[in-house]
Amino acid sequence: MKAQRPTGLKALSVLAVAAIMLVTSAPAHASPVLTAAGTAAGFTLDTFASGGPTGYYPFLAGAAVGGNLVVVDQAGFLRLFTDVNNHAYNSQLTSLSVPSVINIANAGGNTYASVLGGGLLKVGVGVGPTLSTTPVSVPGFAFGYGLAGNPVNGHLYAPFGTGGAAGIYDINPLTGVTSAIYTGAYIDGVSVSPDGKTVYGAAAGINKILGFDIATHAQVFSLTQAGADGTGVIAGGLYDGYVISNNNNGSVYLINPSGTTSIAIITGLNRGDFTSPDTNNGTLLLADFGASYRLGAPGGSFGISSVPEPASVAVFGVLAVGGAVCGWRRRRQAAVA
Repeated sequence: MKAQRPTGLKALSVLAVAAIMLVTSAPAHASPVLTAAGTAAGFTLDTFASGGPTGYYPFLAGAAVGGNLVVVDQAGFLRLFTDVNNHAYNSQLTSLSVPSVINIANAGGNTYASVLGGGLLKVGVGVGPTLSTTPVSVPGFAFGYGLAGNPVNGHLYAPFGTGGAAGIYDINPLTGVTSAIYTGAYIDGVSVSPDGKTVYGAAAGINKILGFDIATHAQVFSLTQAGADGTGVIAGGLYDGYVISNNNNGSVYLINPSGTTSIAIITGLNRGDFTSPDTNNGTLLLADFGASYRLGAPGGSFGISSVPEPASVAVFGVLAVGGAVCGWRRRRQAAVA
């Protein structure tokens, strides 16, 4: 796990001040918006698609394929969309019924979808366009809610769904070989850092986000975050290595690499859930009841490896204002039963 950058801490100091300013002005139960902290940090928020059934996740996760997006619908469909914003729920190019499909991810130049409590499928996009799936043999493994691809080694990472030890597993989709990285709490919302070295997951039962070194399996990250469900990791820019948490309480949090501080950058979601990187443009898709949103990171991306760019001294000077007087909320790492 890379060391926390002092400049990031300065940035988070002023973001905390901005968040305090927002407390009295944030609309209750409105459409999701960037908080004052999120705006000050330079994040962007757009609507990918909306109009789905209320109290329901029509768009759980997406994966970039040939310039488009293949999206998982909770109703048991894969849907192919053009990769632009402000889609209506039924504006897909084509769809395919895949009962119990729950997540989707890219790995090793391929696209894979997982079936809840079932197996793995390789997703194909043909002329027309058309969608197709081919079973991938992963003996003895039942997939849970999370699925993430490693952009470096082409492996997948997922929790065990049924009949096995809870945790996070490394899966080679080309050989079907699986190995446990962590066993313990049940994991949801898995993500992999764009450098391919760290896997994260939300452990809802103990209200934590956990991170593990993929090579050594050592735990390198822990943060108490009630309601955490989906996770994502920023590559490049001022917040290189920072973790994003999409929470069931309707907020999205920015968390520093050492797992010691977090702050809300989005509020107003109905019930946040999965996240998935859109490697067409480096944004992060956020699942919500009735809609899917798109988060952009300042100078960085999700799911795409990049070399961090040094931020300007002028920017750091502005972000450091008031750092010593901020009422920054510290998250303790003690587990919550």
